Amino acid sequence: MRAGPRARPRTARRAACALFAVASALAAVALSPGCSSPSPEQRIRALIAAGEQRAEAKEVRGLLDLVAADYADDAGRERRDLGPIVAFALQHYERVFLYVRIDAIEITGESTAEASLLVAIAGTEIADPAELPRLTADLGRVALRFAAGGEFGYEVVAADWEPAGLADFLVPPETRP
Repeated sequence: MRAGPRARPRTARRAACALFAVASALAAVALSPGCSSPSPEQRIRALIAAGEQRAEAKEVRGLLDLVAADYADDAGRERRDLGPIVAFALQHYERVFLYVRIDAIEITGESTAEASLLVAIAGTEIADPAELPRLTADLGRVALRFAAGGEFGYEVVAADWEPAGLADFLVPPETRP
């Protein structure tokens, strides 16, 4: 689904870039050897934040580095299929801005986990989901499955996407049915 058109001021874009840089730095510090070992949930949050940052930078190779070699999703796609799909999706935007809301992270086993996200992608900065009605954005619900491995201790082994509605972003996750 798409929300309607409108551009954000340049200062808001700079603020968003600074926010993503700070979030990435915090994720790197949390995973550094001198700190206590991060929890599985912290590792998954750091992986999702890295994915967000790499998508906004249009780093297709960097995004694929977060994906397991044995990736296989319900649509029959393998890891080798993802590069062209991601590149095609990102090329539609001169600049890429994401709004990612993690609705749930569930540790499903000793080395497995799942996450449910809402993702909005647009060519202008999305500071708050309340701005979505004024923007042109692609809205989706993403289900990720993880297994142990990769630079964050987990890597994506499957991802499923379905369109989301504007209402999904405007309703807090704890109040949705």
